[in-house]
Amino acid sequence: MESSRVEYYAQELKENTYNLTRMNLVMRGIEPASLNVRNGDTLEEDWPFFEDDDPATYCLLHVSAVVSNPPYSQKWDNKNQKSNPRFSSYGVAPAGKADYAFLLHDLYHLEEDGIMAIVLPHGVLFRGNEEEEIRKNLIEKNNIDVIIGLPANIFFGTSIATIVMILKRKRESTDVLFIDASKGYEKADKNNRLRASDIKRIADTVRDRSEIYRFSRRVSKEEIRENGYNLNIPRYVSSAEPAENWDVHAIMFGGIPKVELDALSSYWEALPGLRESLFREISSDYVETVCENVLDFTTSHEAAIRYKADYIARFDGFEEILKDDLITKMRRINIVQEEEKICGNIFGRLTDVKAIDRYRVYQILDEAWQIISPDLEMIQTEGFSAVMQVDPNMVLKKKENENEDKVEVQKGWKGHILPFLLVQKELMPLELANLRQKEDELADTIAVYSEIIDSLSEDEKGGEILNDSNTAFNSKTVEAVCNAILKEVETEETIALVKYLELNKKKDKLAYIENTSAVDWVSMEMGSSGLYGKRVVESRILSLKLAFEFPEDSYEAKMLRVFKTMAKEAELKREIKAMSAELHAKTKETIENLDGDTAKHLLDLKWIQPLVTNIYAMPVVIIGELVKKINALTQKYKVTFSEVEERRTFAEKKLSGMMDGMKGNDFDMNGLHEFRRLLEG
Repeated sequence: MESSRVEYYAQELKENTYNLTRMNLVMRGIEPASLNVRNGDTLEEDWPFFEDDDPATYCLLHVSAVVSNPPYSQKWDNKNQKSNPRFSSYGVAPAGKADYAFLLHDLYHLEEDGIMAIVLPHGVLFRGNEEEEIRKNLIEKNNIDVIIGLPANIFFGTSIATIVMILKRKRESTDVLFIDASKGYEKADKNNRLRASDIKRIADTVRDRSEIYRFSRRVSKEEIRENGYNLNIPRYVSSAEPAENWDVHAIMFGGIPKVELDALSSYWEALPGLRESLFREISSDYVETVCENVLDFTTSHEAAIRYKADYIARFDGFEEILKDDLITKMRRINIVQEEEKICGNIFGRLTDVKAIDRYRVYQILDEAWQIISPDLEMIQTEGFSAVMQVDPNMVLKKKENENEDKVEVQKGWKGHILPFLLVQKELMPLELANLRQKEDELADTIAVYSEIIDSLSEDEKGGEILNDSNTAFNSKTVEAVCNAILKEVETEETIALVKYLELNKKKDKLAYIENTSAVDWVSMEMGSSGLYGKRVVESRILSLKLAFEFPEDSYEAKMLRVFKTMAKEAELKREIKAMSAELHAKTKETIENLDGDTAKHLLDLKWIQPLVTNIYAMPVVIIGELVKKINALTQKYKVTFSEVEERRTFAEKKLSGMMDGMKGNDFDMNGLHEFRRLLEG
């Protein structure tokens, strides 16, 4: 009886991995009823299927597809395995390396029209003896479809480079597709990682069985036979960059070799006429640039202008299609299929566009899709109102006791879908600009500390005013030092204000205010009683003392500058905190009260505008890369050996001339004579 449900079978020896396997499959939405996961030794116990766990009902299991990542070069007991039906038609893997035993096990359980992919070390491609015999049989029986070389260090637990081998029981073609994908990756912490564009490039090449220069090649069975069934990838295709060449004539006499410009043919095809305009011949095989600024010349050239205009024209209507699909139809589109649909649209527009690798553009799409896709899932699941929702922003906070676990606490809010910063930039630009201005002012204020530290002498850095690394001031020490400095500062007005504070009776204070002209009473805020409070007066005294001008380079002036800077820093931080809190609250309220059109506009800014902008910028990126390569060639041959020799000769003559008139004892003069002889050759 046919069933539309996909059944999954797996077997794993290690119990922890076995449990993780089941858990991962369930977490990916696979129903437990569809899982047949067994804890057992694949090579010893095969991969049997029992009905109701009854061994008597064993039947050979055939599956449509196998994905396998066995332990690399595992030891196993290969005795008495020649008659094992899994291995009998191909050969038995050596006891020290079970790689082909796992492969043949997987192949044995494939249906006639099935397909399998297995990750293996490179050694399986070229090792001899038993493994060579197995390779020969796999080739002659036409089972190996594709061999893909992967980058090193992409799997946790091992840093070695690996391959993916794709096999089938029955194939129409007899050649083998070799792919060297070892250069397509990005760094991710300590590991390398395949980007979405790398994966798609591989997948498309496998699907189309494409031959791509320095990436993939279809190799006939005859050629593999000629190579003794050695399947080592570099024998057939290699992505290795060619070694850099240096032109001896150009090194000696200057100029850019035409042959090195020929290597940039994809750019010249994209920008016809640019090469002829940018370079002039200095001989039959060498040229030089006609300008100093290659970037300005290139970007203003009609070929570059035409290239960018043609590229933009190809994407006419693209933004509108995205808005219609992702904004207007956001509740109805098939999210799983949408990225591939957009990709097909992009690839169609890029047909015959020179110099632009369409997979670079796909990478732009995929990075945008990592943002768009989860948002669409939330909207389709929760409704459009999810766009106008905010969530508590939960963060981990340390407890007072550092030995205790961190606790999760709320720190403000965050948009369920719309980022606060996006909303602020679009709907509250003035408030955001004011906050950024204050933050810039704070950064400028903090930068003053480094300036002051650089001005301190080694003696002035003592007294614990700086931390152990001499990179920051100790605020308590600075405050104590400044208090001692200010204590010694007295002016006529500060003396008068101190006397005012010593008075107790109101009538005496009023009379003092009336009769004391040494104090600028207007500069202070008077209380309702007509008197000046202690805090107001002390603040005035401090400001007067701080205004006292010490010599600019004096230790006192430097310390007081630090003190004032600390006060300004503290004040700015208070202002920024208050402004941030106010803007945060306003943003929350704004999101929660958005109307539908504004919400869609913000989704457009989050999803579509970054994607479109980055795609439209590709011609500029390509032109920039060309300019960089041209500048590198120019610098490479800028200084010739002839010029170096001229400079050396001039320096030697000048130095030799400086020796005239030098005097010394006999030993000195003999030494100078020998040195001059060497200089003059």
